[in-house]
This record gives sequence, C-alpha cells and structure tokens, in this order.
Amino acid sequence: MTAKFSFLAALAAMDAAALAETVAIPIPFCGFYESALSGFIDDEIDSAIEYENTETGANLDSDDFNLRPSIRINLANKYAGFYPDWLKEHTSEIDDGASVDIAVSFDHLDSPAYYNYRTDYLYCKISRRDVLRCGAWLESRDKNYFADYVYGVLKPRSGFIPRYDNDIDRWEDCSAWSGVQLSLVLDALQSYLERTEDVYPADLSFTEYLNESSQIAIWDYMERRAAK
Repeated sequence: MTAKFSFLAALAAMDAAALAETVAIPIPFCGFYESALSGFIDDEIDSAIEYENTETGANLDSDDFNLRPSIRINLANKYAGFYPDWLKEHTSEIDDGASVDIAVSFDHLDSPAYYNYRTDYLYCKISRRDVLRCGAWLESRDKNYFADYVYGVLKPRSGFIPRYDNDIDRWEDCSAWSGVQLSLVLDALQSYLERTEDVYPADLSFTEYLNESSQIAIWDYMERRAAK
C-alpha cells in the first residue's frame, strides 16, 4: 500500500530532544524455544557431557544436570551487542557503504512462564533517532515496505484484534510512537534484509559467531542434580 508517512520527513521535522529520547523496546530476537539459540545450547551441553564422559569414564547425560537461567541473560546480552554489527555489515553491503549504524544496549530479557503463546522478548535501549534512521534506510530501498509490513502484521483476523491500526497514516506523530510501534520498524527492516535481500539470518549468524569465538563455556552453567 502507498503511505504518505515518510521517515526522512519525520527525522527532519522532529526536534532534537525527541530524537534523542532513549526507549527500551524489543529488538528482533529468536528467543530460546525451539530456535537457533536453543539448538546451540543443546549442542554445547551434549559436547560438554561427551567430553566429561571421555575424560572421566562417567556415563552422564543431560538428565543429570540443571542449566542455570543466567546463561540466557548472558546470551541475550551478547546478542544485543551483536545485532547492531549485523545490521551495519549487511546494510553496508547492500547499499554500497550507506549502512545503518545504530547504538543498542541490553535492558532486560522478558521470558514467559510457559512457551504456549510466545517466546522470549529481548528489550534493548535505543534512541528514537536510530529507530527512525532504520526506517529511513528501509524507505530508501523500498518506499512502501514498512507500510505493507504493518498492514499485514496488524491486519485483524480470527482470534487477533490488534491494538494499533494497520494503516500507518492513521498512527499518531512518530514522536509519540510506543515501544510496539518502534519495534515494528526494526522487525520490518529485518524482514526486508532476510526475505527480500536474502541476507543470512541474524540468529544463525549469531550462533556461528558464538561457535567461532568460543565465548560461552557451557560447563560453567551446568549444575549436577542430586542423586536420587
């Protein structure tokens, strides 16, 4: 759909204080349920147990251990540092050096009690300016991509009544956009990169980075269960 809203115009019109405002919003993140990251953790556990069994002659398996929840916080924190680098690298490759260079910092990980309806949300601090700059880069590649993305994601359907209109021209001024609306900008950009430009997915890139850099010593997060 064709929208009148323009990220470039919004950046030019918004006052400096509003642009500099830092907000905590969920960034695109695969979570820890049946994802690349849960697979990474499982593989690391299996490798650690196999090594321990080989070295000691034990016969341990994953049921003999609990995993400290802090590993998820640690991995989420590392992803918050990885994400802007991933964006910068691939937007630069696509647009001949005109990259998206944003500042993101870990705020908190919101994990559900049960994974019935959703996975983990990774909240990061980011300025409104940087979110709008992401939108402006996307707009420069495909003027209507964000409007089309929002129209599809927020389209009412059986069992889903969206809180926000799916026509971005009916949204309030972007200086008042909520965390949900701002996060949709990042979601749309990631969708464009991975689906339209065929960029290697961020979650898989991150797990490859973890494997190559050996930053996680899984054994430090494994606790032996008491024998029954």
